[in-house]
Amino acid sequence: MHPKYIGHRSRMVMLEKLINYLLSKPGVWFATHQDIALYVKRQIEK
Repeated sequence: MHPKYIGHRSRMVMLEKLINYLLSKPGVWFATHQDIALYVKRQIEK
């Protein structure tokens, strides 16, 4: 999320609620770009 748009207090509250909601679901994965690249690489190598 770009700081220009998410940097407002009300939006930060909504982002926090969204993250907490997502974390309550099984199988949710918060990944870095590197995590995703390594995952894709492993899938290709199978």
